[in-house]
Amino acid sequence: MQRRIKAQRQKFERSCIVCRDFVEKTSMKRIAKLKSGAIILDQRQNMGGRGSYVCNLEKCLSKCVKSKCLNRAFKCNVNDEVYQLLLHDA
Repeated sequence: MQRRIKAQRQKFERSCIVCRDFVEKTSMKRIAKLKSGAIILDQRQNMGGRGSYVCNLEKCLSKCVKSKCLNRAFKCNVNDEVYQLLLHDA
């Protein structure tokens, strides 16, 4: 009788918009731009809309705020409140 081998779960990787490294999705923060134009921090990582990922490292988060990477990723001006929420939710 043959034993069934359990299939390993696929590890989903995303690229950080700051450092461009590929990191496992679960260790990143996702920021989503909804169809209504609102930009929010997607903590469950399953909302619709366009999403951008940032590493959970302090250097990536602070560089994202300093260089306003989300403006470039979403091609619009992102409120400073979103950047502050990104920093303080670490």
